[in-house]
Amino acid sequence: MGTHDNLEGTSESSFQVGINGPRVKSFGTGLEAKNAADSALVVVRVADATTAIDALNLGAHENVDSLIHNLAETCFTELTRDGSNRVTNIIVWDSPSKVTKIRETNLTRTSGRVSQIVRKQYNPGGTLVQTVTSVIARSGGRISTITDTETLWQTFRLSKGSLSPLT
Repeated sequence: MGTHDNLEGTSESSFQVGINGPRVKSFGTGLEAKNAADSALVVVRVADATTAIDALNLGAHENVDSLIHNLAETCFTELTRDGSNRVTNIIVWDSPSKVTKIRETNLTRTSGRVSQIVRKQYNPGGTLVQTVTSVIARSGGRISTITDTETLWQTFRLSKGSLSPLT
């Protein structure tokens, strides 16, 4: 393989960075980075607006608010209220037919004030993948702190399909 001092364009389908470095190659309309032997994918570092981060693989990306990515521009939001007409649950569905749940928010009140918010995120198959629980503390009638706890869920392939936290 030849070397290039300033690579502005190429008709090659791949090139290697350094003598034993990773290979960057064409993959359909995208790119993939593989090891020097071209036998395994390697980590790719990319930048967001403020810092360098690792790019997500497809499996990790599924755990990120995945239905939002699949949601075109419409959804159906359902509200549930308690006996005092206060909202207790907010469920976002894919459509008015309510086939696939996207997200659910449960509000818990203590002495009439919201004391806990539980946000649940579902994958495209309707399986719970993430829960964020926010506990609200008050001092002098005002919110003093909000403590968030995130739980990622994994599905075990059992006959009943039970869920347990990802550790």
